[in-house]
Amino acid sequence: MDARYSLFLTELSEDNPQYSIKSLLFICRGIEFFNQTQTSNDSDTILNSLYLHAFNEYGPLALFTLNKLNFYKNSDFVTAINLLIEKKIFTGIEKLEITAQVNEQNLSSIIQKKALPEPAFWPKIKKVNNFQRFLKI
Repeated sequence: MDARYSLFLTELSEDNPQYSIKSLLFICRGIEFFNQTQTSNDSDTILNSLYLHAFNEYGPLALFTLNKLNFYKNSDFVTAINLLIEKKIFTGIEKLEITAQVNEQNLSSIIQKKALPEPAFWPKIKKVNNFQRFLKI
């Protein structure tokens, strides 16, 4: 855990049990990623930056990992960010307010699950009996 957040996040996680320390730490790293890459502070840009950070950090398992961190909708992200803003862990960002349509949008509709390719496109594996060498000894 990042030492800068360790004291704050432990207390915050105890006060808000719906968010684990790992989920709050993900939001903190995501906001740091946002600060490095973006200049505008509107809610859509912040949320898109969090999606991009999730892809960078978790790869194709981003949706699965975000669900394990208790993030299912955009409103979950917004609630966690606003909680960190209220506790003054983040400064320079105003509380987020987004429209009802975007607020209730599921992450599964935004972050698509990666489909497996057709079996015809699977790599061909040559069956080799590697144990023949060991049997001759």
